[in-house]
Amino acid sequence: MIFLLKKNIFINNYDLNQIEINNFYFKLFNRDIEYTEPLLTGNYFFGDKKILKQSKDFLQNKNPEKEIYDYLGKRSIETFLQAENFYSSGKNDLFNKLAISGESLSSVKDKIFKNNFNFDSEIINKSLSILTYSLSYLASIKRYQNGERTITINQILNNPINDIEKQFFSLRDYFKSCSKGEKKLSFNKIDTYFNETKFLLRRNI
Repeated sequence: MIFLLKKNIFINNYDLNQIEINNFYFKLFNRDIEYTEPLLTGNYFFGDKKILKQSKDFLQNKNPEKEIYDYLGKRSIETFLQAENFYSSGKNDLFNKLAISGESLSSVKDKIFKNNFNFDSEIINKSLSILTYSLSYLASIKRYQNGERTITINQILNNPINDIEKQFFSLRDYFKSCSKGEKKLSFNKIDTYFNETKFLLRRNI
C-alpha cells in the first residue's frame, strides 16, 4: 500500500493508486469500491502492513453504516457525469480526426449521426470504463442494504442479482471486448448503455 498525495502514477506497467491517509480512511469508512476492491483482492508489494491489516479487518468485521448510502449514491452520479464528459470529448476528438482526413461533409455527417458507424477511440473506451464505476457504486448500495459486509467486482460478475448488476456485467463485457480489439465501438450501443444507466440511477437513488 502507498499513501501519498498524487492520485495515480504508472511504474513498470503497474497502476498505483495513491491517496493522502486521512482521505483514505474517509473512503474506507464509506466503502468506496475504488479502494475496497484493491484491499480485498489486490496483492501486497510494499508499504505499511499494519494499515493494510486494519483496513481489511474493518471491512470484513464491521457492518456498514447507513450514511454510506448517501456517499455511494453521489459517487454513482459523479462518475456517470465524468463518463459523459469523456464520451463528449471522445466524440469531439473523433469528429476532428474525420474533419481533417479529407472526407466529404456528407461522409462525416453520416458517421457522426448514423448509428451504424463502428470505430475505435481510447477516450470513449475510457468513458465506458468510468461508466462501469457508476454502476458498481449503485450495485454496492443494494448489496450493503441486503446485509453484505464486503463486495468485490467478481462477486457481482459471477452472480448478478438484479437489473443494475446485469447491466454492469453487459457493459463491462462490451468495454473489455472493445479494449482488446475484439469489437468496434458503436454510437448506438454506447448511447443505449448511457441511457439505461441513467434510468437505473434515477430509479434506484
